Amino acid sequence: MEEFTKDLEKLIKAGIGAVSEGLSKSAKMIDSLAEKGEPLYQQAADAVSQTAGKVKDAVKNTWNNNDMKAVRASIEKLSREQLAQAAQWIDELLKKADEPAKEDAPENENAAAPEEAQANCEDNSDAPLDQACCEPKEEPKAEDTEE
Repeated sequence: MEEFTKDLEKLIKAGIGAVSEGLSKSAKMIDSLAEKGEPLYQQAADAVSQTAGKVKDAVKNTWNNNDMKAVRASIEKLSREQLAQAAQWIDELLKKADEPAKEDAPENENAAAPEEAQANCEDNSDAPLDQACCEPKEEPKAEDTEE
């Protein structure tokens, strides 16, 4: 019986040692695998970041022929004064495009949607353009222009 007790005690100690050894080796193995995975993880993160940037730039800079045809058709309807105002706006936009991008700047919430602005311009195609919208500016009264 005494031998059985010693064997049982030895078996229990072996089990405890096996658990301890397994924990020690698994911790070392996890650390080793994490070290080997770090460069791959960084490469994947860089690739995702670069791809996201390329997609963002591609979407931001996408114009198709139909867009340009619609813009040209709208511009061709403008009067000489409206064309001069549009040219001034385009010059301002070009200057802004040359400045660094300010992505955190809030957008103008009061700006009309492009469809609304286009509809206003078509409705008032003979009127001078105003920067706030495409509605006509007030014409000077006849009595104000008389001398």
